[in-house]
Amino acid sequence: MTSGQKVRDLTAPIPEPAARAAGVEFDVMYRLAHDLARTLDLATIAQRVLTWAQELLGADYVDVMMADPGTTILCGVANTVDTSAYLNERIDATTELAIVSQIFRSKKPVVIDDFGASPLISTRLKQDYPALRATWGVPLMSGEVVVGVLCAAYTSDQKITADKVQILQLLGDEAALALERARLTDSLQKQTAELRRANAELEQFVHAASHDLKEPLRGIRHYADFLSQDCGASLNEDSRLNLAALQRLSAHMESLLDSLLDFSRLSQAFMLESNVDLDAALADALEMVHMRLRESAVEVRVRGPLGYARGNRERISEIFINLLSNAVKYNDKPHQWIEIGKQAPTVRHHEQERGIVLYVRDNGIGIASKNLEQVFRIFRRLHPRDAYGGGTGVGLALTRKLVDSLGGRTWIESEVGQGSACFFTLSPSQEPPPGKMAYIRST
Repeated sequence: MTSGQKVRDLTAPIPEPAARAAGVEFDVMYRLAHDLARTLDLATIAQRVLTWAQELLGADYVDVMMADPGTTILCGVANTVDTSAYLNERIDATTELAIVSQIFRSKKPVVIDDFGASPLISTRLKQDYPALRATWGVPLMSGEVVVGVLCAAYTSDQKITADKVQILQLLGDEAALALERARLTDSLQKQTAELRRANAELEQFVHAASHDLKEPLRGIRHYADFLSQDCGASLNEDSRLNLAALQRLSAHMESLLDSLLDFSRLSQAFMLESNVDLDAALADALEMVHMRLRESAVEVRVRGPLGYARGNRERISEIFINLLSNAVKYNDKPHQWIEIGKQAPTVRHHEQERGIVLYVRDNGIGIASKNLEQVFRIFRRLHPRDAYGGGTGVGLALTRKLVDSLGGRTWIESEVGQGSACFFTLSPSQEPPPGKMAYIRST
């Protein structure tokens, strides 16, 4: 191409010869797509793209450049000549004269028949690649965004036809999908690793801080108790009230730290999985809260048998204990009842629930719809600290974390004044041989 010629726009319909060859192209693209889908390593995908381009088009030189996300900077990913040096190649598509710049800006294929005479190529690039005679390239598109450029070049004079450009564009489309998928996967893996590291450090800090804070707090509480025992009779009314407040607040702070330690230990504890008899796990939980149920004269209804799940019996029992305790605590009805059962998976939030869906339902005070997610936050209480028997606001947060550790989900359905139902899912398992244990009917 001479300096007076324009860049050819090759977005016109494919000529008849290329259309007749479409059957071959589709077969090639199928094999190409299958080949690129076998890996998520960006460098490996780029090298396979180079190999395919050389095989399909007989190019002497092929290169792949990717755009830094959100910028106009194109970075070398791989080429067929000197990959190590090419990795340092960076071109600003808005300023530097290069075929990749023209492709990036126009979002169209570009062909240059005379590399040395083209005004679209900078002097630097002509000096770096003196042997090139013809070059052409296509954009790598992700939707409407150019994520990179694929170019092929020859060291001899070439007649670059539209059907060849179409083949390169088909190759570019598959390459764009594979490269963008690999880049997004790599970014996600790095972010996930960073998040895990940050969470691990945070959990270690919470565990250490809560453990270290307990010792001086316990000392404060003990000294307050000693002071009350030794000097309580000689104190005036205001001093006795202040001392009682100190004892009460230190006891509450110790309870908060205990809850925080329990919450942090859950992530660090080793969990042995097995096939769990859910009726047996529920029996363990009912035994633990039996006195509270008896004191409040709560009717317990079990819609069983509950079956079997994959998980950890102690953790599943703890889930039931937390939910049963909450159901007893937040109930102001003269006749209180709790129902535990299993329901068929349903569509929720446009997504099919998977596995076993268990629930604990009560006829308690209920929860406003705006607070259905708030109650799962650690230390989040919807009532004054001493209302409904007090508490730290950790129970439901711990419940969700326990269910998460077993690969399940947790949610609440409720109506104020009518009661609540807390649902959670567990992974199903094969039932063990029958004849072991009958399910609990009621208490």
